[in-house]
Amino acid sequence: MDDGLSMFVMLIAGAVGSGLVIYGIRQKEPVSLGFGVAISVVPWMLPGGLAAIASVALIGMFMAMRKML
Repeated sequence: MDDGLSMFVMLIAGAVGSGLVIYGIRQKEPVSLGFGVAISVVPWMLPGGLAAIASVALIGMFMAMRKML
């Protein structure tokens, strides 16, 4: 069960992270680029449930950072 969850989290986080990386490169925004790389890499280093929580937290931090800037 945990293996399926971790694969799903890696798929979703990888899609969101790669989108942010492409956006950061094209718009020359280092914040988007950095968060995109972090969101893409974190799920590979953590187990399923923890990866999901960390990915959601990183996306939330990115959204909060965008509102402040």
